[in-house]
Amino acid sequence: GASLAEEETADEGGFDLNIAMFCGGLAFDAYVEPPANSSRWERGSKGMNVAFLSQAFTRNLYRGLVEVTPLKCTGLPDDDDGLESLISGGGVDASIMVAVVEGKWKEDVELLKQEYHEGILDLSGAAHIGKSTTAWSNVDERKSMEQKKKTGKAPPYHVRGTWGSDACAIWPEEDPFYLYIQDPANAVLLFTLFDDDVIGEGSAIGSTYVPLSKVLPQVTHSQEEIVSTLKENILGKIERGEISPDQLDDEILRAINRDNESWVGELKLTSKPRTKNKNSQIAAGAAVGGFVAGPLGAAVGAGIGSLYEGQVKGRINVKLRYLPIANTSAQRKRYAVSGGMPGISWGDLYEKFLSQEMTRPQFHHAPFNPAAEDIEHCFFINHEKTGGCCAVYRS
Repeated sequence: GASLAEEETADEGGFDLNIAMFCGGLAFDAYVEPPANSSRWERGSKGMNVAFLSQAFTRNLYRGLVEVTPLKCTGLPDDDDGLESLISGGGVDASIMVAVVEGKWKEDVELLKQEYHEGILDLSGAAHIGKSTTAWSNVDERKSMEQKKKTGKAPPYHVRGTWGSDACAIWPEEDPFYLYIQDPANAVLLFTLFDDDVIGEGSAIGSTYVPLSKVLPQVTHSQEEIVSTLKENILGKIERGEISPDQLDDEILRAINRDNESWVGELKLTSKPRTKNKNSQIAAGAAVGGFVAGPLGAAVGAGIGSLYEGQVKGRINVKLRYLPIANTSAQRKRYAVSGGMPGISWGDLYEKFLSQEMTRPQFHHAPFNPAAEDIEHCFFINHEKTGGCCAVYRS
């Protein structure tokens, strides 16, 4: 058993078995991350991902979430090239990526104004990114319906282009994904249509952006303003005899649902990546410009060369909804460490250790408990490129 002198040494900054046991449990806990498809994840543009696990902590950082449901994209390029077309089919394997660009990231705001860029892949600091599932080009509507009979849910599918109509991708029963918002009134949503690859990282097809307040004007109102307006409207209806006081609860529920109305619409792509192979583009422009002498010839050559970039084409159809994060003053439940190995729970071991400490003959005071009674698991972090992960707590 440890002596009193050893306990005093621990108090002065030496090795403390109590703290070591506690930290050991949290070290294992850091591997217990939320499922990859959980809406808790905030995907970063540079591979840094955060999963918020505490509503109280999240409310300190963000005002709300945007719910994004992909529906359809049209105007897809005709074919994929090379080996990829043999694996996933001849068309584009489309997915929709969405990012929140907040005003403080000046580089990202300036990027939106450019005609040629890689969309979300070129963002510097946006930390709020979501992505749909992929509409693989070798899955058509028939295969999608067959899959629904087996699983109860239809996956997205690809519709090949025909003479006079472009290829498109359909998400018939897609689950929404969620993006955290710090400043809803000034946030901008960036959409990038992406061509996924079975082999390789895929590539951006085109992008567009829209201010959140343009499609969901209610985000400019504070919660206090929303509640005040709601009260005025309902009291006015009661005074005018349109509803009875007995209908108050139902009317409040209807008013809240109206405030959270969704937007369903189409967004035209406005930018695209530059053509990778510039040689033929430059040569074509120079050849045409050679027929016209002088500065005019140079201008014509440059103009013809730029045409070989191709026009920005394609449209994205989505459903958007804003969900404010409610203020919460509820008392936090004490978090229980859940990490460990099969048959071994570090949380249970730690609690058993504390109880045994209190029964020791030389026990003089309650053992220091770093978890106290209100430890809170705030968020989880991982990094896609390095594989690093950690869990962050507060007490």
